[in-house]
Amino acid sequence: MKKICFLIYDLRIGGAEKILINLANKISEKKEYTVEIITISKKNSDLYYLINNRVKIKSLKFNKISKSIQTLYKLIKIKKYDILFSNIWPITIISSFICFFLKTKSIIIEHSILTKNFKFNNSLLIKYLKFISVFFFYNISDKVIAISESTKNDLLKFKINKKKIIKINNFINPQNLRIRNIETEFDKFDGLKLLNIGSLKKSKNQILLIDAIDHIINNYKQKLLLIIIGDGPLMKNLKEKIINLNLVNNVIIKNSIPNPSDYYNKCDIYLNSSIHESFGLTTLEAILFGKTIVSSKCEGSIELLNNSKYGYLSNMNKIEFADKILYAKKNPINTKVLNDLTNQYSIDKSIKNYIELIEIL
Repeated sequence: MKKICFLIYDLRIGGAEKILINLANKISEKKEYTVEIITISKKNSDLYYLINNRVKIKSLKFNKISKSIQTLYKLIKIKKYDILFSNIWPITIISSFICFFLKTKSIIIEHSILTKNFKFNNSLLIKYLKFISVFFFYNISDKVIAISESTKNDLLKFKINKKKIIKINNFINPQNLRIRNIETEFDKFDGLKLLNIGSLKKSKNQILLIDAIDHIINNYKQKLLLIIIGDGPLMKNLKEKIINLNLVNNVIIKNSIPNPSDYYNKCDIYLNSSIHESFGLTTLEAILFGKTIVSSKCEGSIELLNNSKYGYLSNMNKIEFADKILYAKKNPINTKVLNDLTNQYSIDKSIKNYIELIEIL
């Protein structure tokens, strides 16, 4: 019986976290595998409800990744996992290093466009060191999974051995998106209902959405409501901007919620404003509900929407983005086309690829 471990910082709400839990659940259904999730942090409660009882969970209860390395090494040595999946840099390079010395099979799941991530708030020296860390430690791992074509192309920029990289698409699990029929702010609103879900940070660029809404209201007098669901360092700044632009009746920011299905179900258009993104899981979830998408031209959306075939793409300009929203209102995407897209990213296809990889290692 193979012992499989998934390593991540925490299990708070996020796309990578949801994907990991679904992988762990599905793989644990196979009698020939035992599955465990290790988290560095103790902040795991948000997504616990998704984990089945066959999956064991171990929290190291550290706030800093660097402080966990010794404990993590000892645990992996004692547990003697056959395969360890790691998610999100720098946990990926730490796990690769530990697995190399313990002769444990290491599989990195890369969810990001690392070249873009490393550009934010880093000096030239730090960027160089990060680049070297990916080049070295990803190359000593057994396999590196790219969750999209955009991610695969980005990994190749780090000179990672092509033979180590396997593209397995991220996926959507409809069972995680059951409608609960809860009341939302959309219920008593009779105008255009817009939704965005994501971390409130620079790369998600929600400031573009607020500026676009301001432009629509001031120039087209449209009745609309945008709900942004997420947490992050820019919460205060975004709320101050909403107040300064007198948009408190048009833009609402809500803290992250484990299951936003009722918001997906009740919105008219889903908006994505990311500056860079490897795979838009929330965009795909909105598509599952048959919603028309308006997105910035980031890597993940260009790939997912097939260059505007399955949704509307905009440059990161508030006027153009506003115009795309108004156009989407009058020209919704055919839901049959959207269903084809969700079939392309089905959980069954991706899980089959993961199982095949596990069996050959």
